[in-house]
Amino acid sequence: MRNNGRWSSILSDNKHVLQEKYGVDKIGFCAWWTNKTEPTADLTIVVTLRKPMGWRFYALKDFLEYKLNCPIDLTTVEGIKPMVREEVLSMTKFI
Repeated sequence: MRNNGRWSSILSDNKHVLQEKYGVDKIGFCAWWTNKTEPTADLTIVVTLRKPMGWRFYALKDFLEYKLNCPIDLTTVEGIKPMVREEVLSMTKFI
């Protein structure tokens, strides 16, 4: 079962590491699935970064999947397709 409070807590507890090690300015999760019945839907994490990360972006994804204990889709705000960006951001809870 999905748990917004648990994810908020985990992201908040790790915010310092995310900022220092990965250069994350803002992080949030998109709860598009909260009204869905499919329990296997991935969690979408949206970040803003101080600078491009290159291949370290995948290390950030691995770190978050480990901490959250579930598969995630990781994207930057700029990585969201312009056609749906506003809708996705309106459903994203930033920590």
